[in-house]
Amino acid sequence: MASYLFLDPDSVPEQWADRVIPMVMVPLTAAESAQVLSNEPVKPDTVTRDADLMRLIAQGLSAEVIARRLGLAPRSVYRRLARLREAFGVASTAELATELAGRGFGASELNGGPQDRPASGRT
Repeated sequence: MASYLFLDPDSVPEQWADRVIPMVMVPLTAAESAQVLSNEPVKPDTVTRDADLMRLIAQGLSAEVIARRLGLAPRSVYRRLARLREAFGVASTAELATELAGRGFGASELNGGPQDRPASGRT
C-alpha cells in the first residue's frame, strides 16, 4: 500500500521528483460535497465558462467592468449574475461576491488596474 505526502511543488526533494503526481484542488459547493460523499456522480453547480466571471465577481467588480474584461455585453453579465445568484441561493450580487470570495474565487491574476473599481451600485 502506497502512502502519499502533499507538498508545495517547490518543496519536493530532488530524489522524489520523478514520482510527483500533479494534483489540482477544487473548491466544492455543499451540494457537490454531498454528492462526493454519497458516491453519486458529481455534477458541477456551475459551468467552466463561469470561472472567470466568478473570480471577477468575488473581487467586487461592477457588471460593466466585468463585461469589458470578458468581452461581453453588460446585459449578458446581468443574466449570468442572476443565474449564479439563484444557483448559490443568495439575494444580491454583494452576497454572491462574499460567497465566492469565501470559496477562494477572489484571488486571481485577473486583478485589474485603476480603471476597474469595486462595484458601488447595482450589479
